[in-house]
Amino acid sequence: MNNIKNKPLYKSIKEKIKEDFKGLPYYSNLPGERELCIKYDVSRPTIISALNLLEEEGLIIRKERKGAFYLGNSPYTDHQLTSIVGFFNDAKMQGKKVTNKILSQNIEKADERIAKKLNVNIHDEIFLLKRLRYIDGNLFSLATSYIPINHTKYLLHEDFTEKSLYDVLSSKGIIPFKASQKVLIKPSDKYEALYLNIEEKTPICVLKSTTFTRKNELIEYVEVKSEAYKTEYEMVVYNNLISEER
Repeated sequence: MNNIKNKPLYKSIKEKIKEDFKGLPYYSNLPGERELCIKYDVSRPTIISALNLLEEEGLIIRKERKGAFYLGNSPYTDHQLTSIVGFFNDAKMQGKKVTNKILSQNIEKADERIAKKLNVNIHDEIFLLKRLRYIDGNLFSLATSYIPINHTKYLLHEDFTEKSLYDVLSSKGIIPFKASQKVLIKPSDKYEALYLNIEEKTPICVLKSTTFTRKNELIEYVEVKSEAYKTEYEMVVYNNLISEER
């Protein structure tokens, strides 16, 4: 193997790994340490040192018992904190393909927590849409939408596999106008871990959003959960102390 003169071997291997795997999609799993040792014909300590450098540069992240994940290429950036276009259209505008695996699409009775979120009575009927979201074929998030019953008569039989919920609502004259949102980081429970294919207690990002029409009619309450390492939000903030006229 040709190495740059006077450069430590592990630094040369770091550059080789960086070059060989630069085409991987964001958050792709790199080969294991043993495979990399064979590929580059070097010792495990050399591979570990090379991976340490890549991690310091922010190009990979290593997770116990799961290996290294490549972070070099652009991830999906979520603009839902500053935009009301919805996840599907936000990803589409970034050149990403979104598909959904529908887990539940039916009428249920609101429990106390959801009744408060939707401002309905306990045991009132609501529409539930629970799906796994994929970006370019890779699992990204678990989204659970709760919608008041007056908006659900045409949602039960919609195919949301490659369709935006907001687009369907908008086509019926129910236009999302504003949303109240909160974001938190928490350890995943066993059910969230199962759905997201991660270890229990892995940090996840939870976006909680309540959407309204221009007339302040509540449309949807949704909880979106994704592995924290896969989540990147972008927002624009303003200085409210400065007059817009200045």
